[in-house]
Amino acid sequence: MAQLGAMSKTGICPRLPRFPQFLVDNRCQLFYDAITMSRNTLSFALPETMRAYVDARVVAGHYGNTSEYLRDLVRKDQAEQAKARVRALIEEGLAAGPGTPWTEADRQELFTIANGDGA
Repeated sequence: MAQLGAMSKTGICPRLPRFPQFLVDNRCQLFYDAITMSRNTLSFALPETMRAYVDARVVAGHYGNTSEYLRDLVRKDQAEQAKARVRALIEEGLAAGPGTPWTEADRQELFTIANGDGA
């Protein structure tokens, strides 16, 4: 079987241990979403021009249905928010002034926190 992308060490989708035949690639998340997706619904009103645009995207084959289009918009917004958070953290770090050398005490403190032994 050909390698389809970045694979885990075991070569299976880590989120789908019951389905070992699925290789990890950029479609793993889409498959995981498809089999675990909630059936919650959301209703809202769109202006006719926006509805026509969404319908045109679906008809053109870019999406299978309007729900796929909306889920893609939410995923893109989530990614943008994550990028904005990283940018804000970088700016905060740069504004904090020059860094200090890493010490053994710093390493020990982080390992303590990571192991749940500290606050």
